[in-house]
Amino acid sequence: MNPLQLLQMNIDAARICIEAQSVIAMRLAGAFGAWNVPANENTRMVQEKQAAAIEAGQAAFWALARGQGADRAVAASMAPIGRRTKANMKRLSRRGPGW
Repeated sequence: MNPLQLLQMNIDAARICIEAQSVIAMRLAGAFGAWNVPANENTRMVQEKQAAAIEAGQAAFWALARGQGADRAVAASMAPIGRRTKANMKRLSRRGPGW
């Protein structure tokens, strides 16, 4: 892994963390009526975490099974999680405050 690949992986991890924190904040605000969230948001939250964990594990497994190395396995496992955090942030931020 060259330094630029390592930097990109760290940037991706930071983006996922920021998006996840934003999603958590909007969902918590939604639980108290301060943010518009769908009625099924709590159920969706649990179900998507399970699906993302399975998909991330499978991506890491197949990267390792192909002999791509640990760095590629980590990057592969972060991809499905990153797709979900990005989609959730976009979806929830469009709904806006619930005042």
